[in-house]
Amino acid sequence: VLEEIGQYIGIHPAQVREVASFYTMYNLNPVGKYHLKICTNVACCLRGAEELVQHCEKKLGIQCGETTPDKKFTLMEEECLGAC
Repeated sequence: VLEEIGQYIGIHPAQVREVASFYTMYNLNPVGKYHLKICTNVACCLRGAEELVQHCEKKLGIQCGETTPDKKFTLMEEECLGAC
């Protein structure tokens, strides 16, 4: 798909990948129906983000960056979401 987009807009596929991998709303791999993103920057860690990540990993039985076997949940660490 990245090659097709590059051809369509007249740029190299690597340039398309650079944009797609920079912005977190573009997924290069399939994700679950519910895509859970938890901010783990300093401000959020001070407010309990690490504990929240650990709780989600335990509850869902997956690690950050993984998807549950039923493809319902994907858990990701995220940089600032502005929710702290």
